Amino acid sequence: MARRVRNKFTEGCKHVFLWCIFFCTFLPLYLMLNISLKNNAQFARNPWLPEPPFHWENFVVGWHHIGDKIFNTTFIAFTTTGLAKRFHTTTANVSVTLRRLEGQGLVTYQPYRPATLTELGRRLAVAMVRRHRLLEAFLASELGYAWDEVHAEAERLEHAVSEDLLERIDRRLGHPRIDPHGDPIPAADGSLLLSPTTMSLLSAPSGRYQVARVSDAEDAVLAALAAVQVTPGTHVDWRADRSELAVDGAVVEASESMLAAIRILR
Repeated sequence: MARRVRNKFTEGCKHVFLWCIFFCTFLPLYLMLNISLKNNAQFARNPWLPEPPFHWENFVVGWHHIGDKIFNTTFIAFTTTGLAKRFHTTTANVSVTLRRLEGQGLVTYQPYRPATLTELGRRLAVAMVRRHRLLEAFLASELGYAWDEVHAEAERLEHAVSEDLLERIDRRLGHPRIDPHGDPIPAADGSLLLSPTTMSLLSAPSGRYQVARVSDAEDAVLAALAAVQVTPGTHVDWRADRSELAVDGAVVEASESMLAAIRILR
């Protein structure tokens, strides 16, 4: 009798252990994939279950947001590790998504080798960047959005706006070439204005510089920079030995994250 109870207990422990392995292995993958294929509004409504439409193009656009070579006309390859870091997910999740994108003809992918955009993938990525940045420019100039508000709002709109509306926005704004953060807006034919060479303010020696771009990665940083009037086109005085920033001759309080977000003309 005791042996039978012990065998039942052992069998039960095995089943519990197997179920634990299953959940620890597959549940994170499911959640990561589910989250990465949603826009902000979909995630806010339902973070746990899939909700169409699935935005596979978000992964394609990811190529445009890694490193300073974002605006090269020749697209370089990126590893699953680089994309996983960009999307705050796992390399396994990225691999699953890359296989799906390869099936749609958007990327060329082999395991353990860098993935590259196909010509079709490149055109889609450029088109999505154009949509997003035109919408950011429209929201800021026509609707009075602050530059730390436009990114999230444009992300909600970019998947729904029609090409006709997008072209009307472009004409209304006079065919802008940069968005509110200083990033180039691709033209309708996919061409990009050649960006001037920039560098991080933190890497620059002391001197007077013109702000070229500001990273839109953190809304709080954008709001803080706007509060001290540091925007693209602003001239600033930089003391590298003191990590001191001055605008219009007045020293401003600037955290390291604020300074790291500023890119200046070389």
